Amino acid sequence: MKLLASIALAASIALLLVAVAMAERWLQGQWEIPSVLFFGTPLAAIALSGVVFLLFRRELATDSKHDTLRNVGLALVVAVAVGSMVLLRDRYHGDYSPLRDRTAPDGSKVTSVSWTERDGRFIETVNGRFQIELTQSQYREIERMHQAPFLSGLIGFSTIPASLTLVGLFLTWRRRAGAA
Repeated sequence: MKLLASIALAASIALLLVAVAMAERWLQGQWEIPSVLFFGTPLAAIALSGVVFLLFRRELATDSKHDTLRNVGLALVVAVAVGSMVLLRDRYHGDYSPLRDRTAPDGSKVTSVSWTERDGRFIETVNGRFQIELTQSQYREIERMHQAPFLSGLIGFSTIPASLTLVGLFLTWRRRAGAA
C-alpha cells in the first residue's frame, strides 16, 4: 500500500508540474499547446483521481460513521481545484477578447467572430457575413490565445489527484495512528 500510495503521489505531482510547465511555456512565447496534451491533461487527471480514489477508497468512501475530517479533506480537494482556477485565471487569460474594440468592414461593431481553415487558407468570419483572409501565423496566434481561458483549468484539474492523494495519505495515517 505504501508503494502504491508513493507512486500515486509522485504521478500526481508530476502531472501537476507538467500542467504548470505547459501553461508557463505558453505564457512566455508563441507556443500553442498540442491538442493531445491540451485534452490529455484533464483526462489523465480524472483517470489518476479514479486510481487514487480506489487506492484510498476505505478512507474516502462514505459509511455510517460520520467523519468530519474526511468531509473537510474532500471539501479541501474541491476548494484547491476551484481556487487554483480562479486565482490563475488572470495570469493566463488576462483581458483577451476577440471582439473588444473591433469594427467590421462595414463599420459596425463586431458581435461575432469565427475562424476556419479551408484548403490551406485561413478565414476569419466577422458578424457572420464578412470573410477576411488571415496569414497562417495570425491564425495560429488566434488559436493559441483561445487556449488561454482553459490553462487555469488544466492546472486546476491537475491539482485534484495530488490533493486527493494527500488527503488519502493523511486519513490513512490518522486511522493507523488511532488503531495503535
